[in-house]
Amino acid sequence: MKYNLHLLYTRHNKTTPPNAIEARPIAYYELTLVFKGTLYYSIGDTPLTISAGEAVLLPPGTLRSRKTDGEVANYLSFNFTAA
Repeated sequence: MKYNLHLLYTRHNKTTPPNAIEARPIAYYELTLVFKGTLYYSIGDTPLTISAGEAVLLPPGTLRSRKTDGEVANYLSFNFTAA
């Protein structure tokens, strides 16, 4: 199966605490890989903690939010569409 991927946004955060994200549905795929530290998401009403060495892939339409604990996290995020 062949997919056409279109990268919309990428972010590599290395030196600052992650910013909080208000709850809203996303219109794209989101792939986040954590290299150091921890990210705290809510997927709908379900809490999800992602730590160093872990990743998460969220499909379009996912209701997600993220809170911050003020600690530095090193992570890489990609937002993309696929057809």
